[in-house]
Amino acid sequence: MEPSSNPSSSSSSPPPANSAPPLQEEPEYLARYLVVKHSWRGRYKRILCISNVSIITLDPNTLSVTNSYDVGRDFEGASPIIGRDENSNEFNLSVRTDGKGKFKAIKFSSRYRASILTELHRIRWNRLSAVAEFPVMHLRRRNGEWVPLKLKVTYVGVELVESKTGDLRWCLDFRDMKSPAVILLSDAYGKKASDYGGFVLCPSYGRKSKAFQASSGTTNTAIISNLTKTAKSMVGVSLSVDSSQTLSIVEYIKQRAKEAVGAEETPYGGWSVTRLRSAAHGTLNVPGLSLGIGPRGGLGDHGDAVSRQLILTKFSLVERRPENYEAVIVRPLSAVSLLVRFAEEPQMFAIEYNDGCPIHVYASTSRDSLLAAVRDVLQTEGQIPVPILPRLTMPGHCIDPPCGRVHLLVGPQRPTADMESASMHLKHLAAAAKDAVAEGGSIPGSRAKLWRRIREFNACIPYSGVPPNIEVPEVTLMALITMSCYTKSSSRVSSLATSFS
Repeated sequence: MEPSSNPSSSSSSPPPANSAPPLQEEPEYLARYLVVKHSWRGRYKRILCISNVSIITLDPNTLSVTNSYDVGRDFEGASPIIGRDENSNEFNLSVRTDGKGKFKAIKFSSRYRASILTELHRIRWNRLSAVAEFPVMHLRRRNGEWVPLKLKVTYVGVELVESKTGDLRWCLDFRDMKSPAVILLSDAYGKKASDYGGFVLCPSYGRKSKAFQASSGTTNTAIISNLTKTAKSMVGVSLSVDSSQTLSIVEYIKQRAKEAVGAEETPYGGWSVTRLRSAAHGTLNVPGLSLGIGPRGGLGDHGDAVSRQLILTKFSLVERRPENYEAVIVRPLSAVSLLVRFAEEPQMFAIEYNDGCPIHVYASTSRDSLLAAVRDVLQTEGQIPVPILPRLTMPGHCIDPPCGRVHLLVGPQRPTADMESASMHLKHLAAAAKDAVAEGGSIPGSRAKLWRRIREFNACIPYSGVPPNIEVPEVTLMALITMSCYTKSSSRVSSLATSFS
């Protein structure tokens, strides 16, 4: 609270009766999605906001709260609505109000259903057990050995854990699986039936596939059947199983070795970097709200840090192991949405993607020259403006964050803003700007609210800007220029104002 300018007034005296009450601070969400609600009144749009403590729906026209449910008390679960139409995007939320009465199903629809259900299951993680567990043999490609592990099928994907210690080795969400998601391996004699050879699970985002065999006590058929049924019933994803290939285990090892060579493209540059990974060798999805550095130098409590060579080519970014130059992951430059040059950390940077791939975080003594080179190639070859921001995009600021499943079904989306989306965000930005400008910004919480709308606008509208034929309210430009005088990040605000002019 600002100190009183009147020396005779007491700091403990109550505010005048006609003063505006302080605005309630908006919560930070894990994710937000634009959904269609189905009710007896018809169908209408809502913004579904998910956090660890509550599920909230907002009216997209006013951002006013229409419903709010406490996760621990009012939320029983969520499930896809499975019908004859394979393209159906409907799902149910089982909720109640104020911890009273029976739970009832509320129907919504969104093409981001797989991601929404994944997030909704995760906020109930402490109340969910594994759907099934199977003893498996995992193929270590480098030496051709099979090692015993445990494969857990969860509500949202699969986890590979140590049989004795329970340590998480690898995980994969259903929404992040390629098509085909499962490939059957033939045995040494060429038999393709699933219970002879084994099977391969295939992730998206340039991650390497993993080969497995069922151990004693189960079968490959039982594991694959459980995987496909769980994916369909829990998150509404139909996993495709490819049984047409005659790929033997030996041939699979050769194929993986060929993939390790990486992109056969002329390098534009290479840099020594440290990759900051999440748990399970970087395969665990870490919410952006908890991207802290852990005790092992990685992301989160169980993440780690590993040395890598980051190679830039005309079309790709390739991570290689420095000891043998093996390609660990290859990412197309077309999937890069923005670069992050952390203002508080002189060596750290990150890359955000537009296809659902989790954020990649690095550290390098050559950070600035690396980012300059990557941005130059991105904008020269891709002809798309790419921003460099001082901090990560907050996960709940973007509406409909990129999803691997949507990217797989719909294909790459050009980073352009449609009229409806741009108009909605400009409307909310203008309303917040009006409050911030009014009375010289004296309305309690008005500047914080405007900053929130600016960050949400930046997260939802591409760096190329709003459509050229859309009208930008003058009060918005006035507020942005005013805000730039009060912040150290004035260049970011000024650039936003310039894009409107």
